[in-house]
Amino acid sequence: AGLDGKTALENGESKWITGDKSRDDVHEWRARSCGILTGIGTLAADNPQLNVRRVKTDRQPVVLITDSNLKALTTSKVFNNDKVLLITANEDSGQIKKFEDKGVDVLSLPNQFGKVDLRALAKELGKRQFNEVLTEAGCNLHSALLREGIFDEIIVYYAPIVMGVGGRGMLNI
Repeated sequence: AGLDGKTALENGESKWITGDKSRDDVHEWRARSCGILTGIGTLAADNPQLNVRRVKTDRQPVVLITDSNLKALTTSKVFNNDKVLLITANEDSGQIKKFEDKGVDVLSLPNQFGKVDLRALAKELGKRQFNEVLTEAGCNLHSALLREGIFDEIIVYYAPIVMGVGGRGMLNI
């Protein structure tokens, strides 16, 4: 984030706000995590890989994507990872099948509002023995996790820049 708490410019540009030390640290956190959680907004805006590249590791974490309406493009870089779990509120077997055909596990966990039920997701990840999940997402998913109280720690990297009044914030609460 910039010194003003913004994570992107007004136009959404957010790549490389911080430096090499923070990027190395993020990869250390990825390497120790069972999963990396992101949302469809980050997937659409940044097309991230969400794997460990900058540090040595014996395994890659599972990529967890919340996508209530299955809007993700099957050509997104994250789907090149070995283990991806797409969590949705959509129960359309035809739409789900296009991801399953690509080797992606799909889990439908709708809440009463047609969004992914984050509390049910936390319970499911516990059942699957995920003991640490790193979230790399945008304002919407971070805010939803905060509202639900589903986090233990928040790590923020600050860069000596100001994004400006129109910049996008870290949280929307």
